[in-house]
Amino acid sequence: MLSERRLVAGDMVYVNQSAKHGAGVFASTGLPKGTIVHIAPVLLLKKDDLNVINETDVAGYVFTWDETRLAFAMGVGSLFNHSSDNNCFYEMWSIGDVDSVSNFCYPFNAFRFVTLRDVACGDELTISYTSEDQPDLWFDEVD
Repeated sequence: MLSERRLVAGDMVYVNQSAKHGAGVFASTGLPKGTIVHIAPVLLLKKDDLNVINETDVAGYVFTWDETRLAFAMGVGSLFNHSSDNNCFYEMWSIGDVDSVSNFCYPFNAFRFVTLRDVACGDELTISYTSEDQPDLWFDEVD
């Protein structure tokens, strides 16, 4: 039976209330640096539809995929909160990309979330929302 406090999302992660913002993703166990904690297939949306998307609750949960598309990450992918001291990062994988380590060929577009350092059981897993293309946050960061 699931705990009322958290939603189990796999062996390594669960979703719970976050002190940062709403729901967040947390480590179910200790995770060493370099652990793939989640692979989230994505739904691609046209960037031209951003005005419509911004009028919905989905607006805070989309990523930039490329110059013309946005991505909504399935699974718990859109629930990773931001931290400037993030303990995870994400990589974009397109249909047909092959992981050189595992030889896994992606049959779908996806984000892969990986730990940047060792993470303790119960710690919130966070990513950075900034990038070279988006260097500034559009909200006040919560530590």
